[in-house]
Amino acid sequence: MINPRKSTSKSTGKNNSYVAYVLDQLHLVDDIRIRRMFGGFGVYCQQYFFALIWEDSLYIFTSQESRKKYKKAGMEAFVFKEGQTEGNYFTIPDVVLSDPNKLAVWVNESVICRSEFEREK
Repeated sequence: MINPRKSTSKSTGKNNSYVAYVLDQLHLVDDIRIRRMFGGFGVYCQQYFFALIWEDSLYIFTSQESRKKYKKAGMEAFVFKEGQTEGNYFTIPDVVLSDPNKLAVWVNESVICRSEFEREK
C-alpha cells in the first residue's frame, strides 16, 4: 500500500508525479489509501474503493443521481479498453481537482454513494 502523505509512486501515464499530486490534493480527506491495480491505482477512503487513477486522470464513483452533474460538466466515463466503459466512474473537473476544499466535498459525496451502493448489494 502507498502511504498517501509520502508517495513516490509513478502513475501509468506520462506525468510521473500525477499520483503524488492527487494525494496532495486529497490532504483534507481522512483515511485515504492507494493501491496499485490493473496498471493503475485504486483509491480508498475508509473501506470503500471510491476512485481510480488511470493515465493521469482521476475517476470517482458516481451514483445514478450524482452522475448527472458529471455529464453536465462534460466529464467522461472511465474506459478500461475500447468497448469496455465503466459507467459508474467519471473524471472530475480540473477546477475541482485543483481546489482541495471542493475536491473534499466531491470525494465525500462519492464515498457516500459507494457506501450506499455496497449496502444495496
